[in-house]
Amino acid sequence: MNKAILCIGGSELQLPTLTWAKQAGLRVLLTDASPEPPGRQLADVFAQISGDDVEALVGYAQEQSTSSRIVSAYCGSDFGLQSVALVNQALGLAGLNPTAVKTSLHKANANRVLRNAGIPVPDGRILKANENPPTEALRYPLIVKPVDGSGSRGVTRVENADQLEFALQTARAVNSEILIEQLVEGEHLDVNGFFVAGRFFPGGQLARYFSPPPHCYPVWGYQPPDMQPDEQKGIYRVLEEAARALGLDWGPVKADIILGPEGPTIIEVTPRFHGDVSTSFVCPLAHGVSPVQLWMKWLADAELPPTTLFSQSDQKAGWAGIFPTEVGTIQAIQGVESVRSMPGIASILLRRSTGWKVERLDDNRAVIGFLFATGADAFELRDRLTSGLSQIHVHVSKESTA
Repeated sequence: MNKAILCIGGSELQLPTLTWAKQAGLRVLLTDASPEPPGRQLADVFAQISGDDVEALVGYAQEQSTSSRIVSAYCGSDFGLQSVALVNQALGLAGLNPTAVKTSLHKANANRVLRNAGIPVPDGRILKANENPPTEALRYPLIVKPVDGSGSRGVTRVENADQLEFALQTARAVNSEILIEQLVEGEHLDVNGFFVAGRFFPGGQLARYFSPPPHCYPVWGYQPPDMQPDEQKGIYRVLEEAARALGLDWGPVKADIILGPEGPTIIEVTPRFHGDVSTSFVCPLAHGVSPVQLWMKWLADAELPPTTLFSQSDQKAGWAGIFPTEVGTIQAIQGVESVRSMPGIASILLRRSTGWKVERLDDNRAVIGFLFATGADAFELRDRLTSGLSQIHVHVSKESTA
């Protein structure tokens, strides 16, 4: 029976993942909430199932296991991680304890575990639904966020008491339970890795930058960060220790880490790789390979990678989000073709087109595409991304989207 992988999610961002699975010799069993996702063309078998429909996914996996030798389930987004754990458990495959996955996805509970293990995390407090914060005890600036949000949704930076109520409402629009954390200043690093047979393997690091306050959604990033190999090894050790403390000692793992004057602070750790934008599109430009690609090879033939693949690079590679400047309906996106021929521009990925309704501008749901580029250093890379973005114009109607 051919080895197969159950891949949850088949958007255009997942196309590299599906391609690498096929190249590794795996049969691709794809599920997606959409009936016609872009990745369907690469799938050997497809079923329309939402990534958080655990019961349907487990049943589908059990059904497919009669004709395919499923080696694992895989998802690159938080919404499908509990499903991955439960599918692997139901099929008797190697994988994570679903309870550990659940803990990692609840930011407050995860921080409690990490703090008890002696791993640096931000000081914070959790607020239940309808609970008001003890305003006299708060020290600004703060970060307010939902306990289980992803993609920076519902996250707000709060500089003073006048901004607090808005931040609470923003977070509770995602989840009624929220976390208030002390702001940690420093460089934000996206750190990837994976565990195989009890061993940790590095998977790349990316420096990420965010929109101006009060909103905190990512707008661009590059890799590798400007750090020496020994410094990168120290960051990887923090990820490994945090993951093991949470019981995430099998498969992909990622961390958001802020490197400040007093050293690294863990913001969150979850059992997946960082978003496809950086992991599947930027990482291969910088290093010639992606950790997703290595993970697929391991699943297919137990091939272990060198541990030094992501320590250095001859060039920087990065991404920048393409954002509209107002809400409404997209009428035209101009300048894309001319930007493709600019020096250092590797590719442009547009996820939205004319007719798409831009309903908000305060989180990453507003992004309509991504610009990818390379440069000799971070300064040249940033200049190329900025120059490219300046030539792309998103024209939006003035009509209300209500």
